Amino acid sequence: MTRTPLLISLALATGLSLGQAHAAAKTVYFPHNAENKHMAGTLEGPQMAEYHLALHQGQELSVLCHSRKRSVSFFVKDPAGHLLYTTADGGLRNHPLHDHWHGRVPENGNYTVGVFLHHGTERKGQNAFYKLNLSAH
Repeated sequence: MTRTPLLISLALATGLSLGQAHAAAKTVYFPHNAENKHMAGTLEGPQMAEYHLALHQGQELSVLCHSRKRSVSFFVKDPAGHLLYTTADGGLRNHPLHDHWHGRVPENGNYTVGVFLHHGTERKGQNAFYKLNLSAH
C-alpha cells in the first residue's frame, strides 16, 4: 500500500485522475548507432504507458505521438519528476493525428515519457492505439 502517495503525487503533477492505472514502465536505450526508437501500444481506460530514457545533459530529445483519437496525450518529465511538457489544452491535441515536443535536456538522468488517455475518455472506458517516436541526439 506504499504506492498510494506515489500515485497521488503523479496524478496531481500531471492533472490525471487518482484512478489512473499504469502499464509496466519500459526503459528505452539509445545505442551509439541508433538515435530513434519507435513504440506502439493500445491504451485502455485509465491505463498509462511510461517510457524511461537515460539521457545526458545537452542531448536533444524529440517526442512525436501519433493517434487517430484526439484524447491521447503525453507528458515529458525530468529526472526529478518535474514536467517539461504536457498537452496544454486540457488533453485534446491541436492536430487530429499527432502531437510533438522537442527540447534540449538540462541534466543527466532518467527522463520519463508517459502516454495516456485524457480524463473524460478514460472514464468512459474507451481505448486508443498510439505510435510513439522517440529521438535523442
